[in-house]
Amino acid sequence: MRVRVPPPALPINHLQGQLREDPIPSQAHVAELERELATVTAEIGRLTDAIASGADLSAVIVALKARDARRTAIEGQLRTFTARAAQNDAQAFRDALRERLADWRSLLSRQVPQARQIVKKLLAGTITFTPERQGVRQLHALRSRLLR
Repeated sequence: MRVRVPPPALPINHLQGQLREDPIPSQAHVAELERELATVTAEIGRLTDAIASGADLSAVIVALKARDARRTAIEGQLRTFTARAAQNDAQAFRDALRERLADWRSLLSRQVPQARQIVKKLLAGTITFTPERQGVRQLHALRSRLLR
């Protein structure tokens, strides 16, 4: 196993810079879009039936194209909202993970003998730290095997 240990703030700042700042729509807004999508889809079905029954073709085709464009726009909005919600869930996960790691670090730094026992139970064999430099950053590579 090889772990690179960068300065603590670097990965968090890097990840935060990659997150979008777009607001996530409310559930009510998403539900409204889903209802509108269902309505537009039903209208498209009725317009298709009108074509099959021999209605005025030019007027029905214009209406069909308009409904199809609206359906495409709504589906695009819903995909975007879903992606934003997933991204927000990922951010919440990162925040919770960061908080737990801070607790873990704090516990291990206060209880050194117990920390050594925990690390000893998790890793098999010796632990080797090797200093490495990436540009201006100083890193340490850690090598060991995890117990299975």
